[in-house]
Amino acid sequence: MKRVFLFIIALITCTMSVRAQSDMQLSQYFLGMGYYNPAYAGTTGDLNMLGLFRQQWIGMPNAGTSFFVIADMPLKLGSLNNGIGLVVNTESIGLFQFTKVAFQYAYKQKLFGGTLSIGLQGGIYNVGFDGTKIHIPESPDHTPCRIRSGPPQHLGTSDGPRCKCRYLLHA
Repeated sequence: MKRVFLFIIALITCTMSVRAQSDMQLSQYFLGMGYYNPAYAGTTGDLNMLGLFRQQWIGMPNAGTSFFVIADMPLKLGSLNNGIGLVVNTESIGLFQFTKVAFQYAYKQKLFGGTLSIGLQGGIYNVGFDGTKIHIPESPDHTPCRIRSGPPQHLGTSDGPRCKCRYLLHA
């Protein structure tokens, strides 16, 4: 039975996609210690909640904004000291939007006069892209120039034809 259980865990682990974190830009990152370290959950002994909002390049179109909420608290189950936490953040930069919802668990153990805390975090991370806001100009200056086969053409020099466009394509 133990082998079957280990085989199932190995199968799930090998078939799932696992990616590294993509941290949002925080100006006051030292306040949200649980965002970077899930073992911090439940460390203080009280319910802790923190909310941050950040707006970069105010007044610019598609400027970056970030919203961040984290909460954690201790949880005692029998003789075990634990901590649980929740992280919710969303960040939009240009045409991209990143959203993360994660749950945290921390196991606490007294060790050598201190406390050893081991944390685990799991959640959902979503990346969105709004392609409807892409602007492709349709002016003559943005149409590609066609270069035909034959003798080389000199673009933009005194001894050849001038081309106003910025993009060159081979025909």
